Amino acid sequence: MATIGTFTKSEDGSLSGAIKTLTLNVKASQFRPADKENDKAPTTGSSPGTPSSAPPGRRPPARTTTTSPSSWTIVEQLIDTRQVNHSTVAIQELMHTIGVLDPDDPRMAAVVEAVTGQIQAMPEHRVFTPDAEVLGRAALLAGILSRLQGYARDAKLKALQDCVLFLQAQKLGFAVLTANLAEFDLLLQLVPTGRVLFYRAGA
Repeated sequence: MATIGTFTKSEDGSLSGAIKTLTLNVKASQFRPADKENDKAPTTGSSPGTPSSAPPGRRPPARTTTTSPSSWTIVEQLIDTRQVNHSTVAIQELMHTIGVLDPDDPRMAAVVEAVTGQIQAMPEHRVFTPDAEVLGRAALLAGILSRLQGYARDAKLKALQDCVLFLQAQKLGFAVLTANLAEFDLLLQLVPTGRVLFYRAGA
């Protein structure tokens, strides 16, 4: 599995090091114990360092504190304070969600609004389209994955999309942020040079 950060522990219990993922590239970041005034007070805090690049208009790093942070809370913090890049494959998957939903389904209006909002929130200069090399390699990798896992037809299409995302991120030097542990862990075994940041929603 890919390494996304390296930290050292200080005598005061804080962790200092560097993190590089799809959502951020921090050369100096620190996670430190927080002073607790009561049992419900925050237990940990993080102080992000300076990112390697800062496009115009991006919010500066924020000092954040969480109470018993879950994986999803941490993911939200990273996305909120760091650079996020997108793939046109993700836009395809979002639009597919609308296409498979019955137009008479009462959820349709809410789904269209949510998907539209997500796509419009993606800055054009942060949206990347996979090139012919990535598409060709992804088709080969998806075929291998489908054969090894015995995927059915629908699963083969999903595997192809995931392989495109994985190899596109690898070529661009990004890490994929995903909750799909099962499939992307297999991809990391087949292509160890890829980089993936996994998260899992808390209970």
